[in-house]
Amino acid sequence: MGRRFRASELPSWPFALPFVGYPVAWALGIGDLIWVVAASIMMALLLRTSDVRLPRWFGLWIAFLAWVLASGSQLDSTGRVVAFGYRFALYVSATVIAVYAFNAVRSLTLRYISGVMTIFLLVMTVGGLIGVLHPLFSFETPLSWILPEGLKSNEMVREMVFRRATQWNPTSWEQTDPRPSAPFLYTNTWGNVYSVVFPFVCLYAWITRGGPRCVATVLLIAASVIPATLTLNRGMMVGLAVVGGYLLYQAFRAGRMGSVLLGCGAILVLAMSFWVSGAFERLDERLDTGSSTEDRTSLYVETVLRTASSPLLGYGGPRPAAEEWLPALGTQGQLWTLLFSHGFVGAALFLGWFTLCMVRGWRRLDLAGSVLTGIVAATLVETLFYGMMTGLNISLLAAVLLPRREVGPPSRASNQGGGGGAHPLVRLARGSAGVSVGPADQGGGNAGHRGVATTATSWYSQR
Repeated sequence: MGRRFRASELPSWPFALPFVGYPVAWALGIGDLIWVVAASIMMALLLRTSDVRLPRWFGLWIAFLAWVLASGSQLDSTGRVVAFGYRFALYVSATVIAVYAFNAVRSLTLRYISGVMTIFLLVMTVGGLIGVLHPLFSFETPLSWILPEGLKSNEMVREMVFRRATQWNPTSWEQTDPRPSAPFLYTNTWGNVYSVVFPFVCLYAWITRGGPRCVATVLLIAASVIPATLTLNRGMMVGLAVVGGYLLYQAFRAGRMGSVLLGCGAILVLAMSFWVSGAFERLDERLDTGSSTEDRTSLYVETVLRTASSPLLGYGGPRPAAEEWLPALGTQGQLWTLLFSHGFVGAALFLGWFTLCMVRGWRRLDLAGSVLTGIVAATLVETLFYGMMTGLNISLLAAVLLPRREVGPPSRASNQGGGGGAHPLVRLARGSAGVSVGPADQGGGNAGHRGVATTATSWYSQR
């Protein structure tokens, strides 16, 4: 058995692993299972830590996990049990990652975390641009070579092992424009993750303002708008509007009128960019030609009616809808998944946890606190129309960071974080000078610290 150590000594590389390594997982075919792999490493380290803490009221989230597990008793087939196990593993993984970040206050400063999110946005932007430039790009992953044919007949497994850059069928009777989805399975997942990662990246640009990292981050933000607009994700736009509106309101409450005017100007520029790019026109055409809104409404009504027949534990997972052309009940939105799969109680526990975090974050008028609370608010709104098994990792992270008080980064003696012997992922998102952004990032940097970037992230290099 290895030595036990304090939470402040937890290394940062396991946290960076799933975000930086996501394109590798996508190419291999394991996709979101990388969260499970990373969480397993973090759990092993947490079990060797002597002073693990949990955020206040975290018992509400633990109760949600327990209720999800209890709802598994309603499953009626082997296939649904397997799918349930997959979803539950992702819930637990997001929980472990959040607890790890909450405890690793020295190695996982807000600067480091937002830097990792910036790398994740780079991964998403590259994947999105591949979908824009080569909408028919697809390939067979190594995972498909080892899975039996019977398992690959499952729709979700088939989409995991045969990767595509877009969620688009050029032979469909309903003609639509290609919508980027890489490095995720679905375009809606791309939009949901973008709406919660984008605020972190903007925060990182503010933290590193005045330096080359800020310039690189701003250029990345501009490039990411291209695939973001072409996803035609209405929910993503709503989520970003929620975060932006919340930031403006909190700046107004704090009396930062200059920030309010600057924010309004940024929103105007962004809206003009969307208008000039033709995104609004394409979105209007999608609304006119598509039937997704009507189908979703029918699906939601049937979901609520069927849930009323099993209000406590739900059905454990999605089931076919009455109309064959409709998606399965308990899909097309996290709220509807919660209601149908885990009953009204499960939905109340999930929404209750995030609502409580938002209420507690209301007092945070600093920029970091406003960004984190805005992400939580966007998460609550987007439960109406987005599944969140991937984006939940970022949403839950933002929720637990809200009450966390940071301290300075570890010394070289305690974590070998500042020397050349540190793991590359430990150094990947660490900056050269700390900038205070409020209570959530007190001492969030070290003016004397220098990092070494890897070749794969040379854009992210030091001054």
